[in-house]
Amino acid sequence: GKCLIIISIRVRDNHKIGMIYVPIGVEDQNTILCCEQTSDHFKNFVNGLGYQVDLRFHKGFIGKLDKNLSTGTHAPYFSDSRREVIFHVTTQMPTNPQDPQQVHKKRHVGNDQVHIIFSEHTREYNPSTIKSQFNDAHIVIHPISHGRYRVRIHSKREAFGPLCDGMIIDRSMGALLSRRTAVCADRLIRQAQYGSSSPVAVRLNTLKEFLAKYPCVELSQKLFTGKMCESADIN
Repeated sequence: GKCLIIISIRVRDNHKIGMIYVPIGVEDQNTILCCEQTSDHFKNFVNGLGYQVDLRFHKGFIGKLDKNLSTGTHAPYFSDSRREVIFHVTTQMPTNPQDPQQVHKKRHVGNDQVHIIFSEHTREYNPSTIKSQFNDAHIVIHPISHGRYRVRIHSKREAFGPLCDGMIIDRSMGALLSRRTAVCADRLIRQAQYGSSSPVAVRLNTLKEFLAKYPCVELSQKLFTGKMCESADIN
């Protein structure tokens, strides 16, 4: 039983990030959440966040999206050796014409600590537009002329990067830098709220407890603890 617990402990950080599209002339929450039509600029940006996974068959982290497709068929997903990231894209979730508030969409993005907002509106985005007590950081991307983006950062907590408020960046780097900034912000917010340890450290501590209780398992100790200690020190 203890072995199964160790194996089941995730070894990568999981992040769920809200991805919101604001078209020209739209400012209120309900209209934003009802939006289904997007621009090519927005589609290209979303495609740069990660690759689209089919929620029915995806085996990785899905951030409470529904494998029965009530929250859409696909979502952008990114992973590497240290993290998994899923994006709650409001325009990829089905719109319920009977519900002007789109509660099923709000249930996801409203609980995300970090939002990336792609705004094609001429006015500045108000970070209180999506009303929730959980949205601590907003990374607002404004397409501007000459293939560039203008960045605005709104945060209730300390600064984070690599994107900073007021930066002008090339569109080719927009999605990559937005994803990295969102992940950094989500990690810092989580640590500030819960003081969370990295998954590798948690798994290492569990393994050490197991080896202390069953010291005869010397081979496991030699095989695992060295590399895992090294990985845990990095986080």
